[in-house]
Amino acid sequence: MHKHHIIPRHMGGTNDPSNIVELTVEEHALAHKELYEKYGNWQDKIAWQMLSGQIKSDNARRELCRARMLNDNPMNDPEIVKKAM
Repeated sequence: MHKHHIIPRHMGGTNDPSNIVELTVEEHALAHKELYEKYGNWQDKIAWQMLSGQIKSDNARRELCRARMLNDNPMNDPEIVKKAM
């Protein structure tokens, strides 16, 4: 069994017991697939792919690092770029 955040932490969810359910690996993968399809967050896509066996954990870690560099890069914010120029 896996612990799954009903509202994922990357979406503001907490570790409060009321926000955590136990799911099988298959259910956990499906939950992240549904979250990804509904909200389009890259974190759910990577979790879904890893839990469903589409990618291995070391590839998931690489994808997480890559996605963070691309998505959390301050230079993606037009206001920051404007100030830098």
